[in-house]
Amino acid sequence: MVVNKTKTEVEVFGKEYTRVSFNIDGEMLDSRPTFKALGLTIQHNLKWEKHVSIVTARVAQKLTLLKKIRKT
Repeated sequence: MVVNKTKTEVEVFGKEYTRVSFNIDGEMLDSRPTFKALGLTIQHNLKWEKHVSIVTARVAQKLTLLKKIRKT
């Protein structure tokens, strides 16, 4: 199997975020506290706060537009 380094991410799940790095063919891959997969923002502790805040911000933006055009 050949690893595509530009698409590969390192994810570590646990209560506390721990940074982990892997060296693959001279290129460092670092872990992150959140990542996106299939439209979901997943946190290292498998909680939904970050995803919910992103969705809430998007919905609030759309609701503001709907309120503005409702009057016309």
